[in-house]
Amino acid sequence: MNSIDNARYLSPAAKQAAAEYLLRLRAVHGDDPCTREQTAAHEAGHTIIAMAFGWKFLGAHIRPQDSAWIGSTICAHSLTGRPHDLNNTADIFFAEAVMDLAGLVGERVAGHSHPLSSFFEVKNAAARCSALDVFTGDAPMSHFARALALATSEIQANAATFEVLRAHFRRSKRLTPAEGRRMLKNVAPRLADMQFVKRKSPQ
Repeated sequence: MNSIDNARYLSPAAKQAAAEYLLRLRAVHGDDPCTREQTAAHEAGHTIIAMAFGWKFLGAHIRPQDSAWIGSTICAHSLTGRPHDLNNTADIFFAEAVMDLAGLVGERVAGHSHPLSSFFEVKNAAARCSALDVFTGDAPMSHFARALALATSEIQANAATFEVLRAHFRRSKRLTPAEGRRMLKNVAPRLADMQFVKRKSPQ
């Protein structure tokens, strides 16, 4: 789950710095075990948040790779695959940061996180949120704290569905769109179309 491919918003230099920092952290904390239980909770977290934002769920899977388990949740929103930036779509930008953090939060809620869990996803979310802080004139880490709190509250609010998803991934490596529609029917898209980002007031 600690794939540098999950840090799409980071510059090449920032990716390199993050990778070097990760190596130093591994010397202290050891490798993220990426167990099946941990990965199941991770993808369940992503799936819950995608539905809470009203995004289209296109499937999820987990699979073993060497001694670890990895996974992926595929979803789409109205601007997926199209250019979007802070000036015009700041709320989508923030929602994507929440989505980045949802895997880590899922692991924490399930009690299966590691100090290095979702390292590059967290770095990606932090970079997005730092840009939002500058854009709005808020204090550093303001949007990161909000994104983390929002992911946590939504996953906890949908605890029953979260447990259903975790149980599914204990039995199966794949969650199809049809299975997702059935299992996720109780997740209300209450975050859809909400305004999360306020522009900086003109001086």
